[in-house]
Amino acid sequence: MTVMLTLALDLYTHSIVAFRLTMVSDTAMDVAMLLRDVMMPLPMREGWRQDMEWPYPGVPATLIARFAGHKVAALPFFPPETVTTDHGAPYKNHDVVEAERTLGCTILPARALRATDKCAVERAFGAINSLLLKHLLGFTGVDVADRGADPEAESVLTMSRMEHLIATWVVKVWQNRVLGEHAPSWGPGEEHSPNSLFAASMHQGGFSMQIPRPELYYQVLKAHHVKIHPGRGVKIGGLWSW
Repeated sequence: MTVMLTLALDLYTHSIVAFRLTMVSDTAMDVAMLLRDVMMPLPMREGWRQDMEWPYPGVPATLIARFAGHKVAALPFFPPETVTTDHGAPYKNHDVVEAERTLGCTILPARALRATDKCAVERAFGAINSLLLKHLLGFTGVDVADRGADPEAESVLTMSRMEHLIATWVVKVWQNRVLGEHAPSWGPGEEHSPNSLFAASMHQGGFSMQIPRPELYYQVLKAHHVKIHPGRGVKIGGLWSW
């Protein structure tokens, strides 16, 4: 089974602030939920060490955990303001536009024939492929030259296991990895990681800790206007609900 990976990347810090795995091509609801995930603090998981907990100065990990209700991993979270997207159908869907209006962000589609608008995301996909995926058993690669004799027999990963592997890699490796050619204008010769850039941005502009209420999950879902049938309930997607 092949799964699709959708990323949300913060352009300034190059932090992978959210991702989603889907069994088929991503839909408008996947994109909407991805934007919601950007605003949600990532809980610490079983097996994650203390050095993977919220490390940013100015806002102690204990304070974040108090408001979130759980220990928070070392991954930035914030309400997105401007979102640059691909030109695929899911990103232009009316449901995504409504979700962005609910979240208070603005959509800015990448300009046609302007590869620089989304080059950071493309490089992030390439890094995930070369630094993580190609080292997993069963990796099939992009063509026959990259795969083994029988990759299907080497390993089987469930979606939940794959999601956990990527989340662990993002928090432990990507967020602390020195960015090669990306440096802020105020320190062009310095070495920075996504975490150090986020810490610097917090020092420069502060941090507005806004943890969404649980109701936001239902607010970004697709709305269905249906007729209520007495004795039968409502019919959505070919299924009756009572």
